[in-house]
Amino acid sequence: MKCKSLLMLFLLIAIPATLMGGHLRAYFDECGTITEFTTEELFVEVYIIVFVEAEVQGVAYQLELSSENLELIAATYPPGLALGDPMNGVELGMCEDCCGLWGCPILVTTLVFLNHNTSPTYLTTTNHENYETIVYADPTGELFPLSSRTSVFGTPVANENMSWGAVKNLFR
Repeated sequence: MKCKSLLMLFLLIAIPATLMGGHLRAYFDECGTITEFTTEELFVEVYIIVFVEAEVQGVAYQLELSSENLELIAATYPPGLALGDPMNGVELGMCEDCCGLWGCPILVTTLVFLNHNTSPTYLTTTNHENYETIVYADPTGELFPLSSRTSVFGTPVANENMSWGAVKNLFR
């Protein structure tokens, strides 16, 4: 009876997880947790990560920026074949399967941008021109859709030195 209950619990967790669609997004950390980021550093690293409950051997996407605040300096991919570039559409074929099971992030591109620090920038992953959606390929070569997400890189808010009394006077 206990074994049957554990099996049912496992199925209740595992089946919905495998049926959920994945997404591809720009993150500001390798773990895929930071989607809004602000810094005054000259160079900014951005990680393009896939979250999907499957094995991934290829990805096709394009990255769109809402302003010219960030300028692409370099792009690094996993070992394999990369056709194109992230700003105009890239198709990646990786030498080894990457396993995204149990919520593990799959890092597909590391980008380095020059930060002009002028205005907030929205980084949106979109489809490559050869495909209707962002896609990933499993080890058999079958293509599956991924959803698009947007991340925000913003400039620091300016501040000025004030005493607590001066701040309270602003609200009187």
